[in-house]
Amino acid sequence: HLNLACPVLCPADCAPGLAMDANKNCQPCTQGNFCPGGDATNNPNNVESTCPDGLLTTFAGAKSQAQCFTKPGYGRTSSKGSDGKVSLAGVVCDIATYNVGQNTAGCQKCGAGLTTAAIGATSAAACRECLLCCLCAVALPSAALQV
Repeated sequence: HLNLACPVLCPADCAPGLAMDANKNCQPCTQGNFCPGGDATNNPNNVESTCPDGLLTTFAGAKSQAQCFTKPGYGRTSSKGSDGKVSLAGVVCDIATYNVGQNTAGCQKCGAGLTTAAIGATSAAACRECLLCCLCAVALPSAALQV
């Protein structure tokens, strides 16, 4: 179709879930990214969009950022901008939290008296009893009081 933004014959717009390849054909969006589709105003080159750090899509053909799920060791947060649009972010799980990934949840807290050895824990099994309470006081202030 002819478009004022494109003085020559423009390639067809790709539908959501598809991106344009080097041969100007619409192909399913690759796993890990999302493809909102394209037109002369929004995404005129019909390119794939990357998920925010710590997030990825788990299947080919994802259509929106809402389909970006957590990587293991990350939680997902959302915020609404002044324009009313919701944006997502991935945040590394802090000490005493974990996330197994492939979900839309935030980081899950370890149980009472439990902590992790490092940030970015990927399972509940990483939550261990805090045996050296003085060293764990930074991660679990209440643990230092349970001496």
